[in-house]
Amino acid sequence: MANILLDDVDKALEASGSFFVRSADDVNVYVRSVRAGERVMARLRRLFARLRLQIHEDKSAVAPVSSRKFLGFTLRRYKGKARVFVAPPSLDRFKDRVRDETRPTRGQSLTEVIAGLAKWMKGWKAYFAIPECVVDREFPELDGWVRRRLRSMILRQWRHGTVMYHQLRARRIKTHWCTLIARRARSYWHNSHSSAMHKAFPNRFFDTRGLPRVST
Repeated sequence: MANILLDDVDKALEASGSFFVRSADDVNVYVRSVRAGERVMARLRRLFARLRLQIHEDKSAVAPVSSRKFLGFTLRRYKGKARVFVAPPSLDRFKDRVRDETRPTRGQSLTEVIAGLAKWMKGWKAYFAIPECVVDREFPELDGWVRRRLRSMILRQWRHGTVMYHQLRARRIKTHWCTLIARRARSYWHNSHSSAMHKAFPNRFFDTRGLPRVST
């Protein structure tokens, strides 16, 4: 319905020579200055009013392109050119979903948690990993953060320092490292980034159990 109703808006923007992109009722118009943006905004208000539609004021603004998002993406200057990036709110929602899937109150095994993560991480990657999108830094960082979250979950499941010590020794981790982690057993997040946990649960450990990587 939005595509049909807003066809007149598309034609008006095209006739004015504006650079724009629209999906349903979400429209971004790209101009060179704040003054030009204000003129376009005023024109859009008139167009929408003619169609008896109201602009959502809380979501609409004349603002730098890097501060706006569209369908989960944003534009930023990169190596002298405007390039597509995953918008920060999209990255935040990714982390929120991982936190929810790995929260201790779910009472799931590591295998069950990884299976749950794999289902939607593959879809998330398929949506955002488009050729035009720059993900050189963001996606590898997300992969590392997910694995750290899982290592932290493992420590929470072990819970007690003595259990942590014996579990790590069983994985041939040096006694000194096992003792350090056991002494600060409740520092799950801190311990999850330790050399001991990386050696006990390397990246390939999660790869072989079906955890997808969004960076590859």
